[in-house]
Amino acid sequence: VEYEEGQPADVFSFEPSSLEVDEGETKEICAWAMPKEIRDYQGTMSITIDKNPTVTKFGLKCAGADATVDLLGPWTESLQKAEEALAKNTDKKAAKQLEANVASLKEALLIDFDRVLLKKNEIRSFTIKNTSTIPVAWEILPEEFENSPNVSFHPAAGVVPYNESMEIQV
Repeated sequence: VEYEEGQPADVFSFEPSSLEVDEGETKEICAWAMPKEIRDYQGTMSITIDKNPTVTKFGLKCAGADATVDLLGPWTESLQKAEEALAKNTDKKAAKQLEANVASLKEALLIDFDRVLLKKNEIRSFTIKNTSTIPVAWEILPEEFENSPNVSFHPAAGVVPYNESMEIQV
């Protein structure tokens, strides 16, 4: 593999790294991209053929990405108002309290069922929005709710494709 200037030399790898192919034969090579940062990477894979002066080159490109999501639900509006209040604030003394308010809202995303009659089902929902450039796999861990046998999620796991959202019912 040849890398352009400024590109790390260990992003692309191949399995096998070299092989011999007999006339009329086909073999498979697996190409792997393992980016270490959120950025674009480029390289060139060169193939040499015995007794052939021409080198065949294939361009390689990948983008390093992180899986990120936004959780949207009943808390979204109050969090948005708190962030707007912090952004508009000019009082340094009030800023600490406003920052603490935003942090506490981000830590405790709350779906409040208030009081529910016995033997009655109530459904609330929230949305997982994929904000990254790759599909995102997610799962709600059941052990986090083992003390709440009357709470269930549908679905409890899944994959959100790039630039899409998925609604979760509680």
